[in-house]
Amino acid sequence: MKDIIDNFWPTFIGKFHNEQHEIIKKDLICFIDEYIKLNKSRRSHENHNLFESKYDIHNSKNENIKKLVFFFKQSFAKIAMHANQKFVSTNKKKLSVNIHDMWFIKYEQGGFVLPHTHGMCSWCCVYYLQIGHDSNVENGSTFFLRPSNYPRETKDFGSKYNEGDIRKIAPTEGSMLIWPNNLSHGSLPYKGKTNRIIFSANATIYDTSDDGKVILTP
Repeated sequence: MKDIIDNFWPTFIGKFHNEQHEIIKKDLICFIDEYIKLNKSRRSHENHNLFESKYDIHNSKNENIKKLVFFFKQSFAKIAMHANQKFVSTNKKKLSVNIHDMWFIKYEQGGFVLPHTHGMCSWCCVYYLQIGHDSNVENGSTFFLRPSNYPRETKDFGSKYNEGDIRKIAPTEGSMLIWPNNLSHGSLPYKGKTNRIIFSANATIYDTSDDGKVILTP
């Protein structure tokens, strides 16, 4: 009998690049500046020295916000298909991506977000609209904490694959990271000269090939 090594409860983190980034960036920055003039920041206990919008940005009539939402939906669908590929018998699966929340954050000097998880959704994301030339893995990067169900109590080679309590990912302008909603994450303090701006969103993905009632979750 052939040996089998399976992979249960994996943690998927996807990175996707928006080919239209340079086309929509300037207008989105203008949208954010106008929004900040007209609205108060949504403050929360995990945020420091930043402006956070309300969670309804995906409902905006702005044409470039609509383009960004479309890119989000495409990327969410891709990672859902990859994560659930053993349940998919054909590449022609019809998926419906439902974005529950979408918001932006504009970081000022020293701004950061403490570790946290998101609510009822399958996937979460961060899109780097503007990061500054001095941004790197130690300056304003996104970090993820090792899931609590993956303890590493020994230092032997057998558990080396699970070493490290934190993973930092350097931001790339025009790119988006996607991860499952139960993964604790945050951002390191940003000390650059250019204000760092990101968009985030929460989504669930439905299989509408049949009755539209099956939710694909990692």
